[in-house]
Amino acid sequence: MKSFRYLIAILLLVVGSFSFYHFQKRERNKFPIIVLHGGPGLSSPYIKEHLSDFENRHFVFFDQKNCDDLKCANGVPKFDELVDQLKAQVEKIDGPFGILAHSWGSTLLLKFLETYPNLKPSEVLLTNPAPVSAKQFLEIAKNINSSYSEEDLKVISKLQSRPEHCYEMLNVIFKYYTFRKESLDLNLKGSNCALPNHIYSEIPTYDFEHILEQLPERTLVIKGDADPFMVASFPHLKSKTMKQVGHFPFIEDKVAFRRVLLDFFETNQLLHF
Repeated sequence: MKSFRYLIAILLLVVGSFSFYHFQKRERNKFPIIVLHGGPGLSSPYIKEHLSDFENRHFVFFDQKNCDDLKCANGVPKFDELVDQLKAQVEKIDGPFGILAHSWGSTLLLKFLETYPNLKPSEVLLTNPAPVSAKQFLEIAKNINSSYSEEDLKVISKLQSRPEHCYEMLNVIFKYYTFRKESLDLNLKGSNCALPNHIYSEIPTYDFEHILEQLPERTLVIKGDADPFMVASFPHLKSKTMKQVGHFPFIEDKVAFRRVLLDFFETNQLLHF
């Protein structure tokens, strides 16, 4: 009789734990994920369309090229102003939130965590993050620039003095960030090519490596094995490397990228079973 009661108790414990796990899983799936796009100077459309069909995940797209209601010199936001805009977005959520940061978005996230360490996300996806320091960035950028063909160098030189052709120049540059070295349809019209110079002039010697320890346990770095920026970035974090993919995995291999995200959303729940 005692053994029967023990069996019932164990079954109740298992059923209760299973129910609690699924309740917690549903609750976590409700909190929004703020998407920090690349750049600086781009906007969300190039990544937004590839995050439109994930069930139970609500994405909030944080555009960084405009000043919105802030007072900015010449209509160009400063780095600290972008950080404060992100803080305002987080405070609107008023609860748990996640971050999905692509490329430069990871730099913005680390600066945000340095400035507001108490506003920590519950989970973080870093897809093809930018280098954590100015030294790394300059070394990698130099290697990328040296790989341009003479023909593309002429095109870049011609377009870089014409702000209205910013997106055309970026399309030429970004093909060197891909596995196949082919132009992608990135939907970059309206990009602000003046913003990178403004931002990086404010942080000429930045180094956010010491901030990596502030990232939450549920953090995943998504790498492309052909991404030139992945040479030195975020080496100690849990990562997933996608094959034959460069800097834009959500475009270069949409199916595999979606699978990685789905695995992350499901697997990370098990960490808190």
